[in-house]
Amino acid sequence: MLRANLMQGTSINRFGFLGSSIPLVYGGYAVNVSAGAFYEASRYCATGSLNSNIVKNSIVLCDGANRGNGVLMASALGTIMSATIDSDSAFSFPLPATIISVEDGATLLAYIQSTR
Repeated sequence: MLRANLMQGTSINRFGFLGSSIPLVYGGYAVNVSAGAFYEASRYCATGSLNSNIVKNSIVLCDGANRGNGVLMASALGTIMSATIDSDSAFSFPLPATIISVEDGATLLAYIQSTR
């Protein structure tokens, strides 16, 4: 079982998801094949690369930091970005988002792979 309290991310805004159960999806597993996207684009959650049928109403784990537009356009509720960035920096995104360490991102991906 993943112990969420062991991971910390950086974010500016707090959104009201407390107490909600929201699916967690890895962007690399949600390739928008019909748009000609491929794994390398969807894992970074590039705009147009995510299959909205898979990520709609979910939180999407992305490799690397991005602006969040790809996740938003695919109708996801939020994103967790796994990236190396200065822990004293925070950014504004168009949807609920946080940035976690690459190591925590690998742990989160392992959790996603171990559950339905």
